[in-house]
Amino acid sequence: DAINAAGNITINGGAIYAYSSKNDAIDSNGSSGITINGGVIVALGLKTPECAFDCDQNPFKIRGGILVGLGTSNFSSPTNCTQGSFVLASSHYGSANTTFAIVDSNDEPVFVYTLPAYTGQVMILSSPLITTNTSYTIKTGVTVDG
Repeated sequence: DAINAAGNITINGGAIYAYSSKNDAIDSNGSSGITINGGVIVALGLKTPECAFDCDQNPFKIRGGILVGLGTSNFSSPTNCTQGSFVLASSHYGSANTTFAIVDSNDEPVFVYTLPAYTGQVMILSSPLITTNTSYTIKTGVTVDG
């Protein structure tokens, strides 16, 4: 694992790039699981059966920050979140080395990410710009200016 704890993991801020070529990116074995309160987190756990975020079906709370995780279908899904998040199958976010965007009903981007060489099977993402009761569209193969 890139980051592993026998207990709980709480991230309050900072910039984290957690990449594991053979195991989970971020793995908590504690009963309270993973809590993300802030920061910018990129988590890549791309080898089956590993994943981006693994907390053994314990809570995975997203309360703030910007995060993206790419991994396999053996993942922990966000629960009890106070910030909007998405779990997407790879068929929705495009192919390797391309950029995709999630835009709101005004075509304003709320999340943009350029995919790495390997995209995994599942993406988990969250941003403070994602809100409830709002419709979003995924656009693949976009270009970014600015």
